[in-house]
Amino acid sequence: MRRSYRQILAHGILLGSCGFFAAAAIAAPARPAPSSNETPSAGAAEELDLERLGDTLAEDGAAHRVSADAAEPAVEPAPVEGHTTAPPAGRWHVAPHFDLRATYDDNIFITPHNQVEDVVIVASPGLRAGFWDYEEEMEGYLDRKKSATVLDRGGVGNFLVLDYTASLLGFVKTSSQNAVDQDARFETRWHWAKVEVGAKSQFLSTSTPDADVGGRVRRNTVTTELTASYQLSEKLSANVTLANVYRDPRGFTRSVEWRNEDYVDYQVTPLLHVAVGGAVGRVEVEDSADQVFERVLGRVTYEPTAKIGVRLNGGVEFRQSDGAVGDRVDPVFSAELRYAPAEETLLALRGFRQLEISASRPDQVYTNTGVELRFERMLRTGWHLAVGGGYSRVDYSASSGVPSREDDFFFAEAGLIYNFAHWGNVGLNYEYRQDDSTNPSSSFENSRVTLQVGLSF
Repeated sequence: MRRSYRQILAHGILLGSCGFFAAAAIAAPARPAPSSNETPSAGAAEELDLERLGDTLAEDGAAHRVSADAAEPAVEPAPVEGHTTAPPAGRWHVAPHFDLRATYDDNIFITPHNQVEDVVIVASPGLRAGFWDYEEEMEGYLDRKKSATVLDRGGVGNFLVLDYTASLLGFVKTSSQNAVDQDARFETRWHWAKVEVGAKSQFLSTSTPDADVGGRVRRNTVTTELTASYQLSEKLSANVTLANVYRDPRGFTRSVEWRNEDYVDYQVTPLLHVAVGGAVGRVEVEDSADQVFERVLGRVTYEPTAKIGVRLNGGVEFRQSDGAVGDRVDPVFSAELRYAPAEETLLALRGFRQLEISASRPDQVYTNTGVELRFERMLRTGWHLAVGGGYSRVDYSASSGVPSREDDFFFAEAGLIYNFAHWGNVGLNYEYRQDDSTNPSSSFENSRVTLQVGLSF
């Protein structure tokens, strides 16, 4: 395989990125606290947990929603918007939390025939500890309702968060599937005069159904990411990301991905940002040849009004392998449109196309292309409604380029949550999923109803 020049280029970019991190560590004097009327600009660095093109889709996203489990929250926390008042001094916060869920699942093994139904009881105790410069940032992180921001932005100030949750899954009928899931997370962000650095890491161990392999799988995933940005001028900034993802679906193919992603961002106007960049990486696949990839990327963020936000990421990926995957060129993209027609209301449309490593066939990769629509509304004080659905197409192929399997995946869900106090809520969620595959043994239908109670102190 002829890729030596690409490897030299990749190593050069990686060394340059490491140099960038070293330079960022030698930062200017600490950033002074913002004044009472200061708010984050549209050019503020993106929040660490925002999706970047090339990142693996979350296990509850699109085609991988089939690997979600009752332990997942009906409504996820979201970052808070800008600050409008002078913040108090930084503070530590320690919060034990506890979720209890009961889920009726009519097809726990996502099989096309002889479905097994069961009720899954999930008890999830956990502990969160963190430090925030700003009270509002802390409250936004701990908030249990979805925030109806137009486009999530990075906030201001420094923070450090550690969170651990253990989920005990008990099956009423199928006790052989009883399991203990774990979710341990670390995230931090620190600002200096022109520099922002961040890090996040997550260890996730879950027992969930997986459409790629079919059936329930114990999956361990470790994700680590380092980020840095430097303000080159008033309108120009440089951003660097170093990431590592370890995936271990028990009994199937393990893989390790290393990735370096770099952007130069230009603020055309306060409402429009344009960035160009690229990524290089390597995927080590168990019992198969390693894969090397390069991506040429672009990004546009546009907020024409306070109610509308658009984010577009796109590019081309070049992937090489000495194995059956061979050499291939694929477009990749992620697009998001958010519209907030009224206060506490959000309509979000998202499209994507990415490449993934197959855990069931080490000699194959698959493209995942889809679209999702989500509506959120605060009905009245404490009541929050979320409705969503989507479709994705999954195409498996080897070096010949001929699809060996094609899946059409649909999902729809609706959830209602009531925050009866700042420390607790109750919720009800319904989800329907259907996978039509050219491989008959991979097709399935599945409905789940979840009742949950959550406490956080």
